[in-house]
Amino acid sequence: LEEARAIAERRKRERATPPPGPKEPSREAASRWPAGPYARAGAVGLAAAALALCALLGPSEAGAPSPPATERSALVGRPLAPWPRQGSGWLPGLGAARMLASVHIVLGHLYQSQRLVPSGARDYLSTDYVCSWGFSWVPFFFMLAGLVLTHARLSSSRQPDSAAGFVAKRAATIYPLYSAGLAAALLLRVGQGRQLPEWYELAAQSFLVQSWHPALPERTVQVHCWFLSALLAFWLAFGPACRLLERTVTSLERACALLLLCSSLPWLAVAFPACLGGDPEWYRAHRTGASGTSLDLAVAFLKFHPLCYLHVFVYGMCLARTRQLALAADAARGESGSA
Repeated sequence: LEEARAIAERRKRERATPPPGPKEPSREAASRWPAGPYARAGAVGLAAAALALCALLGPSEAGAPSPPATERSALVGRPLAPWPRQGSGWLPGLGAARMLASVHIVLGHLYQSQRLVPSGARDYLSTDYVCSWGFSWVPFFFMLAGLVLTHARLSSSRQPDSAAGFVAKRAATIYPLYSAGLAAALLLRVGQGRQLPEWYELAAQSFLVQSWHPALPERTVQVHCWFLSALLAFWLAFGPACRLLERTVTSLERACALLLLCSSLPWLAVAFPACLGGDPEWYRAHRTGASGTSLDLAVAFLKFHPLCYLHVFVYGMCLARTRQLALAADAARGESGSA
């Protein structure tokens, strides 16, 4: 806390004598937006989750009538209808959201590396409202992974795979391309005469565990692949988490309570420092690749560690469970009405 207060005091002094540069946005304009990237990430994640829930609970095609209650599962424990495939009721909203999120993330990476807008030519619009917060879509993909995996598990009547088999199936779809990209990046570094990462950093990245320790993610090759490392942890925990979800979330009220709890957790990153009288944007003192202070490790932990995105993955799982419970309740009302 003393270190955080000292950094906050130094930042206040720096603000008092700002260096010459591009015009900064006014406080009035900035106040229209949530303060800090974690607040923006929470807002984007909640909006995306709400849209996904509306798409799941609604009909698969615009204007299509709901199927009769007798064709749907009336019991929560029974399988749901298979996830609609393209050409047979495919949900276009999920594909469009994936496209938008992927493009915005790429633009955000290009912007941060100054390849999108030349240095010194960044205008106010691109700085604050277009490219600089593309990273906020990353939690959406964690949520989407939890939603799709849980829906597939709840919809299947087959015996679930073992944890090793479950992880192996999913790793087989990403690891070949991931390893090829990693090898190409290392060869490019060698060709440019740049320093290679330490052996333990390469070993962690080879086994997709680089995001599990806060000192590693920002020092590895292809830093953006930390997402896959965090996803691996969720795959390992998915089986027990799904069974726990089915046993404990047995009503729509419990599902909504869990969704609300998961939605409130990101605000702790802003509320906790503010309650202690510190700077709500204390994380800005961190510099990419630095790990020499407790503040650096704390920021890297919040940015990359799977535990800090577990609530987002659980949010997606709970959305799939909410859909199952809602369809069961709708079927039960239809049967009681026909009786």
